[in-house]
Amino acid sequence: MPSGAAGATRSFANSALPLGDSLAVEHLALTRVTLVRIQVPQPIFFTIIDKLDGHAPGTHMPYMMLAPYLNPEDVTAAAAIAAIGEELGMFDDWLDRYQFIIELGRKLPPYPASWQTKELQVKGCQSQVWLAAKADGETLYFAGASDAAIVSGLVALVLRVYSGRARGEILATSAQFLKDLGLIGALSTNRGNGVAAMVERIHAIAAAKNA
Repeated sequence: MPSGAAGATRSFANSALPLGDSLAVEHLALTRVTLVRIQVPQPIFFTIIDKLDGHAPGTHMPYMMLAPYLNPEDVTAAAAIAAIGEELGMFDDWLDRYQFIIELGRKLPPYPASWQTKELQVKGCQSQVWLAAKADGETLYFAGASDAAIVSGLVALVLRVYSGRARGEILATSAQFLKDLGLIGALSTNRGNGVAAMVERIHAIAAAKNA
């Protein structure tokens, strides 16, 4: 590692600024940055990114949100729904689609055990489901998990549509896509009600200006 990068690592790692909990940052891959593993408080991390990208502090790009919050894969919620439809359409039957959905759940960022609280639990789901939200201006990011494999996959699908979107876009995207993709019809009544409850919770959070 170049001496400058090593110095930067020591400087940030030893920072005593009381700016919140320290978060592990791995494989920071940006132009003009050597790959390093450092411990920095989250606000400092965003300031570093802002300066490197040429943005004013506090105006970091949406894709900078840290795990377990999900960053958007697709440009819009509509694009995410279309992409999910294409991916599900690659399989001939629902048994294969179920397996695909389960695999999506396994790829979710690890959800902290300390967040598995009653306050963050989604009511109306047959299995236990937790949903956390974080606001970045008018953009909302979501993190979620379930204790059931298939439901974890459904959480991943729902978060792909809604996480990293503006409040207005979230509220304009109804749960109709679940029926259009065949998910509601293919699931048991309880599972179908559960995934619809996730969307209702997300809409409620988006409608609450203090979220």
